[in-house]
Amino acid sequence: MNLSFKNNNFIVLISAVIFYLVYFILISVMRYNSFSFHDFDLAVHALSMWNILHGSIYNSILGIPFLGNHVHLILFLIAPVYAIFSHPLALLILQTLALGLGAIPLYKLAARVLGENWGLIVGIIYLFYPALGYTNLFEFHPTVFATLFLLLTCYYFELNSFPKFLFFMILSMLCQENIALAVIMFGFLSFINKKGPKWILTPFLAGISYFFISMSIMSYFNQNTVQFLNIYSHLGNSSGNILSNVFLHPGLFLKTIFRKECLFYLFNLFAPVSFLPLLSPLRLLPAMPFLLQHMLSTRQTELTIYYHYAAEIIPFIFISLIYGIKFFLDKEKNNLRPWLLKVSLIFVILISNLIYGPHFKAMPKLFSEYRMNYLDRYKEEFIRQIPQGASVVATFEFLPRLSSRKDVYSLHHKYMGFYTLSSKKYDLPDVDFALVDFNDTLTFAGFYRPDFYKNLQQLMIQEKWKVQSLMESVVLFNKNGPSDTALFNVAREPFFITAPGRVVSIEQGVALVGVDVKERNEDNLFDITLYWQSLKQTPRDINIFLDFLDSKGNLVARKFHPVCYRIYPTRAWQAGEFIKERVRIDTEGISSKGSCLKMGFFDYQTGELLKVSGEVDVMGRLTIMEKK
Repeated sequence: MNLSFKNNNFIVLISAVIFYLVYFILISVMRYNSFSFHDFDLAVHALSMWNILHGSIYNSILGIPFLGNHVHLILFLIAPVYAIFSHPLALLILQTLALGLGAIPLYKLAARVLGENWGLIVGIIYLFYPALGYTNLFEFHPTVFATLFLLLTCYYFELNSFPKFLFFMILSMLCQENIALAVIMFGFLSFINKKGPKWILTPFLAGISYFFISMSIMSYFNQNTVQFLNIYSHLGNSSGNILSNVFLHPGLFLKTIFRKECLFYLFNLFAPVSFLPLLSPLRLLPAMPFLLQHMLSTRQTELTIYYHYAAEIIPFIFISLIYGIKFFLDKEKNNLRPWLLKVSLIFVILISNLIYGPHFKAMPKLFSEYRMNYLDRYKEEFIRQIPQGASVVATFEFLPRLSSRKDVYSLHHKYMGFYTLSSKKYDLPDVDFALVDFNDTLTFAGFYRPDFYKNLQQLMIQEKWKVQSLMESVVLFNKNGPSDTALFNVAREPFFITAPGRVVSIEQGVALVGVDVKERNEDNLFDITLYWQSLKQTPRDINIFLDFLDSKGNLVARKFHPVCYRIYPTRAWQAGEFIKERVRIDTEGISSKGSCLKMGFFDYQTGELLKVSGEVDVMGRLTIMEKK
């Protein structure tokens, strides 16, 4: 690819690419530092990289060798980079580089087909494409390299440069097993375009061979642990049955792909590029296997642009955009139309981004959600307390920081009792430490079921974990540590209450019979002891929120706390039991402003405020501390 910096358009594009790289790398670094990766994909691939460098392909988070999950052979090629910079941030930086640099082959092809000015326009649209930004922001995935490699594959396909086409075609397939399906479609596209036999047969045979080899590798290492066919169970109970039903029952097929979620997904893919790729449908042909893969799935994450699933589709949308523009301009010979079309395309991509894209929405988060706060510093300190060689199970946001060790596990598997996308029961190996944020959204909201607390009880109580460190909802447990401090105690007799008198009844099933607040001014900590009584069994999963109010009654801060840390929720309490619970909160930046601390109650399953009888305000909040 001949790149010249003498062209002003190209210089502007390179400046835009550099801005994209700096912006998204900055976001990635800040998200990593603020524990803002809330799934396990980054940790899974960082662990795979660490294991490759240590001579293993086993992945303890997945519970299988990583090749049983996806055939990401590209990881072996980037292992030398990870050997130099062995840190999850290396993957995030490489991801941003791969996606950002995709603008260059697009520019070159658009400049060749449409002219230099159009090359710049197409490159800018690509960098601001909403699905590209969301792909960059969602964890890390090896398929992002396919975005770049497929763009280069398409570029050399259009230039009829077979050796370079073949080289990037192979690199593309190494990124993930399903990329081979797009490669097969290049064979059909070559046949339609009447290219020579090598253009037809090579991608067709290579794609088929690589796909079936990859499927065999996955099956061998998977051992029916991750059951991907479950997301197509509405179409059949085996791959053969699903394929036959697609062809033999077109009504079921059409009903599935014309769901409103699918149509909205297509709209979000094509609206930002003004639907112009549809004017070049043949060049969308290699994207069809991916579109069908997503639109036939029941997994809702595949039917949005907010994850990484568009990574394989983006190249073909933009190659088709270039030729869609050419088709439109060939039909419209008026000299004014190209100028209007350029303005319209830039306007549409910016409006799309403002409405539902990430590029502008991420900026305010740099100064709020992605900034390290006091709780992040506690999380880092808790991680430092875990020896490097120790095994650990953790909730999602901790996993990337713990991925440079042999034995690290995700708590959500134990919480559910099953592997991800599987009916296979999960047995957590014996581990040394557990680091848990009991307000982890994906674990305790995305995977929440009312009876999953029993799995937590088995882990935390039956295995006799001890609390080593505690701050708000974050707890570090050590099975072999010296501490025997419990998060809560359960008894059939009342506990001695140092500050009695604050009695409220919640939904007539649970009573808060005492609150003891100890303020430690030297380190901005509140140690709070809650005394509960179970009056009768309740179906409610009661959680509390703590409101800090200023002297005028304005809300300064709100903190949420799951009663008994979800290990012994109120729905499990037996009538007549007394529970003593320990809570610790940090009031950094709050204690100087807050003059009153109130406690409210809500149902975790429904989010509704609960009816409270006693001395409470209109929101059902009990005043538990008030400064004079």
